Amino acid sequence: MKQTNNPKKEVRLLVEGGRDVEFFKILLNQLLPEPNIPVLTPTECGGHEDGIKGVLRRLPVLLRGLRDDPRNRLGIVVDADYTNLNGGFAARWKTVTDILQKQDRDYIINLPPDQAYVGNIFQHDCGLPPVGLWIMPDHRGDGMLEDFIKSAVCQGKPQRLLEHATECVNQLPKELKLFSDFHQTKAGVYTWLAWQNPPGQSFANLFPKASRSPLPSTQLPSPLIDLESEEIKGFKKWLEQVFM
Repeated sequence: MKQTNNPKKEVRLLVEGGRDVEFFKILLNQLLPEPNIPVLTPTECGGHEDGIKGVLRRLPVLLRGLRDDPRNRLGIVVDADYTNLNGGFAARWKTVTDILQKQDRDYIINLPPDQAYVGNIFQHDCGLPPVGLWIMPDHRGDGMLEDFIKSAVCQGKPQRLLEHATECVNQLPKELKLFSDFHQTKAGVYTWLAWQNPPGQSFANLFPKASRSPLPSTQLPSPLIDLESEEIKGFKKWLEQVFM
């Protein structure tokens, strides 16, 4: 293992694109006491493209970098997408773990958990840093980040509005539908965000506002995501296992 006089710990949460960065930066600030974990796309890690292709092409380089310091950590979050599109969760899990094992056969590739919202932690036989993998939405089935968001929306008005937005998207006439069926949930979530006050909220507005806000709590916008939901708590536990 490479040793240096002034080792620099490398900690990364690798995601597919800019929207993912926006979401996870805010989420980590909400969930972790010391959320100094860079959330980065493949291009921000020295790659040439973002998206799932960028993640898979850059992953071997990032895995080699883990060897420089036992304190290094790498978490990977990618979308499963869909069985009829690219093989879904099973194909995505195999693709990522094949890269991991090809790069270093001493990583222990344990099977996906039996339960949803658990994630994988791949330990190393010789003590190199573990690697965390979470395949959106629930590390068990097909879908993407927007399915994860949808599952954790607060009950009450946020949930009712999301249901109405989803219904409107589902009823869109075929001749006006410009997106694929695989993006049905994505279209519903973004329609729901467009109906907030003010319209067109970003992912940053999904979460409770920070307590340091000068406004009284009664004047702060209500959160749209329930941080106490089983989905969010499962993801938090995985983050803690990877990085804490």
